[in-house]
Amino acid sequence: MEEIKKLFKNIFYRLEVLERGLVIKKITIPSDTSGFLIIKRVTTDPVAPIDGEMWINTTSKQLKWRNGATTQYVAFS
Repeated sequence: MEEIKKLFKNIFYRLEVLERGLVIKKITIPSDTSGFLIIKRVTTDPVAPIDGEMWINTTSKQLKWRNGATTQYVAFS
């Protein structure tokens, strides 16, 4: 449980850095099942994202992810 808390604390810190406009190349979170979760920084959205894929669109300043047939997002100022 402590390890999960540390991971989320790190995620929130990195999102705060992103909100301030500082450069993050990618966010990597160790996973206990299949390797890593990597959130890439891109200037345009992927043409055909797969379900569960996540990315940060630096042009629109949004964290996006594919959820079924729709793309969800969180906007940053």
